[in-house]
Amino acid sequence: MNRESITRLVQCIVVPFVGMFAAGRLTGWLLARLGAADWVTDFGSFLAAALMAAFLYRCLDPAGWESVFHESVGEPCSLPLAFCHVGYSLLWLMGIMSAVSALFPVPAEENSRLLAGSVLSAVLVHPLLEEWLFRRVFLARLLDLADGERPAAEIVPESGEAAAEKRKYTKAGMLFAVLTQAVLFALMHAGGGSMLYGFGGGVVLGILMLRTGRLWVPVAAHMAVNLRSVLWPILPGSLTFGVDLVLIGIGVLCGCCFWIARVRQMRSSGKGENRS
Repeated sequence: MNRESITRLVQCIVVPFVGMFAAGRLTGWLLARLGAADWVTDFGSFLAAALMAAFLYRCLDPAGWESVFHESVGEPCSLPLAFCHVGYSLLWLMGIMSAVSALFPVPAEENSRLLAGSVLSAVLVHPLLEEWLFRRVFLARLLDLADGERPAAEIVPESGEAAAEKRKYTKAGMLFAVLTQAVLFALMHAGGGSMLYGFGGGVVLGILMLRTGRLWVPVAAHMAVNLRSVLWPILPGSLTFGVDLVLIGIGVLCGCCFWIARVRQMRSSGKGENRS
């Protein structure tokens, strides 16, 4: 990464993120001082942060902003495989959540407070805006910055093998982009446990975006795991165990389907190379 890329990184990623972080914290502080309900404070601060990030990104990187609406991140996979990715990712996200919960247990009263008015925010608004910002805007720009800017002509939506070839990135570039957006995602979550889960979840969701090329895949996985977290405190113990078993079963089934599809794809590609 040269000096120009570093300058673009600061301009397109760091400045919008710092503005987002500051706007969220300032709005949360103001709403708390005004005596707003906890869910109003949470929702208001997050909405202000997302709007500030989008505004700064639009002003500082107009070309990147336009590409957000015309260019995909990763190569879009088939719809059945995309659903398999959603289910399979639940295993990883639940595993990360369980490990973090064991290291940083959350008191029951705090869980109840979070549940009071934040179901809509945590299950719908947060996943939609967070995935769009981190897995669509930031991830795409980080990929371009890591592997070099693409010509403007290649941003126009295309179809066919030639277009897919143009959108390929290096492994180092993908690793840099996934880890960087995961670090930014973790920094947006206050507290040691939340930051650890934010980083682990950010890595899983970033990989989902790259593997599927469909934004709704990480959004769906994010919504599912947030719904589980929000509803967990009020569910009876036996029901929580049953729900976990169902989710694990779905994850295992989708994981098996995913790996079967991968093995078949590898075999077919190997046969094609042998024929050529």
